[in-house]
Amino acid sequence: MMLAVFAAVSVILYVSHTYQFLWASDLIVIKPLYWYFVTLVTGAGLIVTHRACWSPSRSVIFLLIWSVVFFAIISVSYFVSSQSPVALQTTINYSEATLIMLVMVMVLQVKIAYQWASIALVGTLVFGVAVNIIDFLSLAGMTFSTVDGRAAGFYENPNIAGKILVVGMVLALPVLKSSLRFLFCIAVGLGVVLTFSRSSMLMWALAVITLSWFEFFVLRRLQSVLTMFLVLFGLTLTLAAGQWLGALEKVGLGAQLNDNTQARIGGSFTAQDDLSSRERTLVAEKGMRLFLRAPIFGHGIGATREWSTRASTHNMYLLLGAEQGIVGIFLFLALLWVVWRSGSREAKIVAGLYAASGMFTHNNFDQPAIQILIAMAVANAGREFRMGQSHV
Repeated sequence: MMLAVFAAVSVILYVSHTYQFLWASDLIVIKPLYWYFVTLVTGAGLIVTHRACWSPSRSVIFLLIWSVVFFAIISVSYFVSSQSPVALQTTINYSEATLIMLVMVMVLQVKIAYQWASIALVGTLVFGVAVNIIDFLSLAGMTFSTVDGRAAGFYENPNIAGKILVVGMVLALPVLKSSLRFLFCIAVGLGVVLTFSRSSMLMWALAVITLSWFEFFVLRRLQSVLTMFLVLFGLTLTLAAGQWLGALEKVGLGAQLNDNTQARIGGSFTAQDDLSSRERTLVAEKGMRLFLRAPIFGHGIGATREWSTRASTHNMYLLLGAEQGIVGIFLFLALLWVVWRSGSREAKIVAGLYAASGMFTHNNFDQPAIQILIAMAVANAGREFRMGQSHV
């Protein structure tokens, strides 16, 4: 029972980003580092005292091996870096998130812990969507996002919020009845749309198509894929035509939009000529130049966070290429392989989404939330608690 409570509380705390929000808002004085410390110590104690955690599956063993190699590479990368405070903090962030992932994957091997974590994930995502709605509408004057006009909830970053909602959606579906899964995806899709994150919208579309292919919904494969394709085609067509903007204005939400969000759901969605798109192009070019100067081992951890541009590469492959060279890129691909080969349908979809998200974000190693979802995907391999066997 203690393992189950620990797993559920960890999912709620980290996947919702509640711990980060409470501290950033000065509602509590507990820094994220202290949350991590308590989680790691408590989790390690539970693992040691529960024999059910002592026989890891092959997939979990592969993740453990990957983590050892990961720690070795980032340690070497730190010593060849500038060893600045930025480099040190990046190393710490990577280490914290990976250690939490390791503790969670060991705990989640136990069936009841995984069940409780899955149920907690459903509630956490529903909560995340609700907070995004509050954030977008500024209900009761409450806003959380660091970007005007784009909801992010407790995540504060709209792109991270959208990514976690989509990946979490895939792992949460099996605990729901088949008849509720499509509605759940639509609800999560609403939360994603309110972030106005184009990459997250594309990830959501990819997710529902692959979920249809793996027959997560009521309809059979061909019917489900065709239905989803038609739905997505209609959404894409109306988005490209700028009809989403008109629809929001008709229902009285036009005042919630600014120039940035109007451009993201207007005709320029496909043009990609806004400030964000230009910044992404700029940092991608800078990241590629760094990679080409030191293609084997890179310039050291934190290198892309120390340049004069406001943001890093917005691309995991370029970030790793610039900072750890080809070695870093293979490290990321190896993690994708570990998740993919764990065998479950959810894990394969998560691996695909994780790979796709790497094209749009550089935060795939430093967020405990996404690493916990990776742990869930790997721990789910071969589990009896599968689709249709337990429902909420």
